[in-house]
Amino acid sequence: MNSYGSDVTYRTPCNCIVGFIVVIFFIVGVGVFSFMIVNGISTGQTQTILMAFIPLIFSVVATILGSCISLYVIINISATSGLIIINKKKMCFCFSKQEVVQINDLQQVIVQTDYTTHYEINGVHYDAFEVIFRLSDGREVKGCSGIIDKNGEGRRAFQIIRNALPQRIVFGGNLAF
Repeated sequence: MNSYGSDVTYRTPCNCIVGFIVVIFFIVGVGVFSFMIVNGISTGQTQTILMAFIPLIFSVVATILGSCISLYVIINISATSGLIIINKKKMCFCFSKQEVVQINDLQQVIVQTDYTTHYEINGVHYDAFEVIFRLSDGREVKGCSGIIDKNGEGRRAFQIIRNALPQRIVFGGNLAF
């Protein structure tokens, strides 16, 4: 079934591990900082108050992770407006990114295994996949990368994107069939 002409949305699975790590690191950093400040003030120990800033390193690491790593990606293909809108959602929402690609500028879509990322869950190995939009001027826009290819997610992404785009667009990569 070809649904070209309608709006389609593909959403990658949520990277809950990153979200969990960011929240835990932030809570530990702020929690230990607060405890040490209160303890230092109540006992009158200036050294404890000064040492309280060390656990804030955990909160800084959490903020850096939350601003760099995407929790999930939404690829919104709108045939009515002729746009592909890629929203990369991050834990620190103010660092979320949006990229817009004109469907008319699209030359090729590559859906392939991402060899830079691998997952192992309960002793089972999973590869990752990526979606790359190659434009007619030679530029490449990464739709998503490092997404776990569990339960055929890469092929599912390919099918959704393939059905939403015009037939003239070439598809490539080892997950495009």
